[in-house]
Amino acid sequence: MKYTEFLIVILLSISILTPYSSDGYSSIAKPDYFSHPYFVWDILESPDVAFAWGWTGQKAWIAGEQGKMAFEVTEIREDVAGRFSIGNLSLPANDTDIARELVLGVWGLTSFFPGLVVPIGDTELAELNDTAHDSAERVQGNYLNGTMESDFRNITIGATTYECIVFDYEQDPTAFGEPQRTELAYDTTSGLLVRGNTSYSFGEPYSLVVELESVGSVHQPPLYALGLISVIVVLGAALAISKMKREAV
Repeated sequence: MKYTEFLIVILLSISILTPYSSDGYSSIAKPDYFSHPYFVWDILESPDVAFAWGWTGQKAWIAGEQGKMAFEVTEIREDVAGRFSIGNLSLPANDTDIARELVLGVWGLTSFFPGLVVPIGDTELAELNDTAHDSAERVQGNYLNGTMESDFRNITIGATTYECIVFDYEQDPTAFGEPQRTELAYDTTSGLLVRGNTSYSFGEPYSLVVELESVGSVHQPPLYALGLISVIVVLGAALAISKMKREAV
């Protein structure tokens, strides 16, 4: 195998094992080879009873008083993925799953599930805003039609003030239960959910209020970094052996 072929294989290996490939996200949210972003939210209000997670109903979560919600980002590709925990539950999840399960978004004909981390580029924020308004559009078949408002404003959490894009959704009155009401505020610098306040009632009342508590990281050599190093070492050794054989001829 020629040197250029080895180089191509190495570059492809790096691409496959790279923990993120999507543009538009802040550096705070991007994992690298030896560090994963780790975010924690205070749970100010949550259901008094356990709520199911997922369609199977095999898992359920309950936060309890002074509960915490955390997200360790391990990968950003088509979606932001990692290890998510809330109250008694901890599991692998992506941003879309988290938003859907916790009702941090709108499940309209056009789904709006921004989750815990959003891209911060001007184009990405504009697309996010368009999706938010489309999700609540009053069209036939959209049972979550309602009013979606959005604006840019400062949100203060504790001693920190964030410049945010804020989405404020209110479902139209329903024949049964209480309509969904959701407010989501995202820091335009980091893309993190600064405050989330969502509620509805469809038999069992549901309410969740969270605020960003801390931004940190988990420092440990992840498996993909070790795998990348192994690939480079093996291919480098094979290249050296191949070169020595050619010189010996």
